Amino acid sequence: MHEIYFESKSGSIDVKAVTAFLRKLPFVYQDPANRRIFLLSSTKEGRDYHRKWLRNPESDLKYPWSSLVEVRDDSVGLAVVNELEQCKQIAKWLIEHYDMKITDDYGTDFTEQAKKDVDIIFKG
Repeated sequence: MHEIYFESKSGSIDVKAVTAFLRKLPFVYQDPANRRIFLLSSTKEGRDYHRKWLRNPESDLKYPWSSLVEVRDDSVGLAVVNELEQCKQIAKWLIEHYDMKITDDYGTDFTEQAKKDVDIIFKG
């Protein structure tokens, strides 16, 4: 897993706008237990599994291991497991709509490079 953090330089983001964007994407599902978490799935089988799990998270189904987005008042976290193209789409939208500092789980600052080429933050 690779984690990417998008921290607002102004100290806040429009959570409603980010949430609305994520909800419009066909591969994103909001976690019913934690409304700040959005799960990603790039396949029909994955989406079907997510739907089953979301309807009944207390069932014997295992938590869907996939990429996810966490939306906070001042930042967005992106945990990349799979779904690389979908993660890039979300990252591009965030970069286009907010002035953010972009770092990874090692603290590497990709802010300036990512504005020119979002792929840089996804190279492991």
